[in-house]
Amino acid sequence: DGPIISENDIPFVAYPFESYPKELYNDNVMMSFTLINDKNNKWQNSSVNFSSAAIVVKDPSNTVLKISGVANDNDGYGVPNNLRWFAEGVENNVRYDVVITNVLVNSVSRNYSYWFKLE
Repeated sequence: DGPIISENDIPFVAYPFESYPKELYNDNVMMSFTLINDKNNKWQNSSVNFSSAAIVVKDPSNTVLKISGVANDNDGYGVPNNLRWFAEGVENNVRYDVVITNVLVNSVSRNYSYWFKLE
């Protein structure tokens, strides 16, 4: 079951996220996004639906990276929602912006954004 996170402001968990050690990133591992919608009841987070979500990863020149292998599940390995994908051409020491749109949370569409840089 794990630690209680009800007093934490974490809205999601993403890989990679913000300043990320380049030695911990692997092109053969999918990037991922997990939404922490309910901080009191882990299983309430299964109400997240990624089936219509769109993912955009772009570099500082607004070049959009090719996304492939998009998959999602609500199986409950950790938090019971997960969106994952491959992004081609990720380079070290470049800041990338990630935007995920049309995530359905309790049937309401939401958008999320964050950045990462492999250092």
